Amino acid sequence: TQGPVEPRDDDLTVQDEPYEWVFDYSQDLQMTQLPTGCEATALSTLLRMSGVTVTKYESADAMPKGDGSDFVNEFWGDPYSETGWACMAPCVVATADKLTEGYQGIEAVDLTGTDFEDLPMPSCVWVTIGMEDAVPSPYEQDGYRLMYNPHCIVVTGVEGETVNVVDPLVGVVEYPLETVEETYEAMGKQAVAVWKE
Repeated sequence: TQGPVEPRDDDLTVQDEPYEWVFDYSQDLQMTQLPTGCEATALSTLLRMSGVTVTKYESADAMPKGDGSDFVNEFWGDPYSETGWACMAPCVVATADKLTEGYQGIEAVDLTGTDFEDLPMPSCVWVTIGMEDAVPSPYEQDGYRLMYNPHCIVVTGVEGETVNVVDPLVGVVEYPLETVEETYEAMGKQAVAVWKE
């Protein structure tokens, strides 16, 4: 993990062209096609917010996959399957790097370890399904602990004590700030953002 990263105030422009993200049920919700593909879906949402034309399927297909021996850098299983499990922020950054080839001035950044209040918006953030208490599994690698109920969302802003979110399971929704902060911390403060030059 790395230390806190200074937030950046980037606007939604790519190559001097303004881009406006609009919620799309077919792309911003993981079900039914990607039952365990919250990371792939959240990443594609984040990239589309940054002006990168990508689908959740392209994100899922580009994601490195494995048998669980390296769940930090590979997705454990298959996001198209109900028996898939999860991956960590480094895998999502590697996937983003593949998907942004050919886009000038766009870079995915692993912000793991950053306090929630210091994250740029939007960011992919690791929490739990339904914001329930994190349930630790026995699997640990490189300082990452895999939970039995991991989930990945896109946080788009904070208003007072409310966090605005695009949740791949339920869509555009609000969660209590305290709950999100506690869950984010329990999941190892994992986050990914996209820098735009």
